[in-house]
Amino acid sequence: MNKTSILFLVLLILILVACPRIPDELVVIAPPNQAPSIPINPQPPDNAVSVNTNLSFSWECSDPDEEAILYSIYLGTSNNPPIEKSNLGVSTYKRENLKLGTTYYWKIIAKDSDGAETSSPLWNFTTNFAPNIPSNPIPGNGAKDVSVTTSLSWTCSDNDKDYILYDIYLGLNSNPSLVLSNTPNTNYTSADSLNHSKTYFWKIAAKDEKNTIAISPLWSFATVGTKPSTPDLLSPSDGSTGQTTSPTLSWNSSDGAER
Repeated sequence: MNKTSILFLVLLILILVACPRIPDELVVIAPPNQAPSIPINPQPPDNAVSVNTNLSFSWECSDPDEEAILYSIYLGTSNNPPIEKSNLGVSTYKRENLKLGTTYYWKIIAKDSDGAETSSPLWNFTTNFAPNIPSNPIPGNGAKDVSVTTSLSWTCSDNDKDYILYDIYLGLNSNPSLVLSNTPNTNYTSADSLNHSKTYFWKIAAKDEKNTIAISPLWSFATVGTKPSTPDLLSPSDGSTGQTTSPTLSWNSSDGAER
């Protein structure tokens, strides 16, 4: 070994001896990744009823490591719902045209940027029921000789106990006109008398608080005709005497009923 090599080796040893050892407490070890928190505060709430068929889902979730979170929403009518939408960057989701009167199940899976996942509990809600179809019409369907001052009435209810408003259609053909809208009453009387000897058609549209509509069948009834006028006696005249035993009787009369 030449003098240069020996000198270099001695210098290296001196440098190593002079450098202080790094304390163990100064060694930084990265903590393991933590999965996102469990999604909470679902909207609609768990077990909610009378939910609108067009709605926005929402939930709350965070990540202990403050990493970005992507969400997958699962939605369906069984308790093992299929995936509806994946890789959502926000904790909201809009959905329209769900089925009326149906129970839906849903859940959220949150995933951080390292791929760690956390699932929410399985939630459920039931959508709004439409009002029951209006029924029990008065006058009854096909009724005859109905008074021209009759009142219309019907029955209706809502399984969600929603407040119901009614639109009333009435006219002389099978496509009756709207005569009154948004009434809470289950009866109606026209401000003007109906016409004699006419067939009327009518139906009721029931609307609940979420504007879900149920329409009755088309009903009809026929109004009574007018009474003939009192006959005028022509011959023999009232109180006349000296008539034959086989007189010819004559009178005149008119019928004011509309034909």
